[in-house]
Amino acid sequence: MAVALLQANLNHPWRVDELAREIALSSSQLTRLFRSHVGVAPGTFLRQLRADRQAELLATTDLSVSEAAARAGWGASTLASRSFKQRYGVSPSIYARFHRGEKNTLLTLSDQTS
Repeated sequence: MAVALLQANLNHPWRVDELAREIALSSSQLTRLFRSHVGVAPGTFLRQLRADRQAELLATTDLSVSEAAARAGWGASTLASRSFKQRYGVSPSIYARFHRGEKNTLLTLSDQTS
């Protein structure tokens, strides 16, 4: 149920205690169950969901990086960029250029991963 709440409400500024309250668990019990069933803590899972949504938007639309981040539920562009790069190994702008078929993306990509 917690996973479904997060997936359905990416734009909500979730906190673990609030999510736990929504499903009638303590924060520690929610975190423990999340780690055992999902493999990561709730906050990590939410960051992954947002990064995945941002990636989908960057690959399928012409939205700017900041517009895609906002639509994916990110409040802070710095956290969005850092989380995206951690999940995908490249910055959101490189990812967008690659998926939009821009020339020289692979050169930029190799420079970024060096």
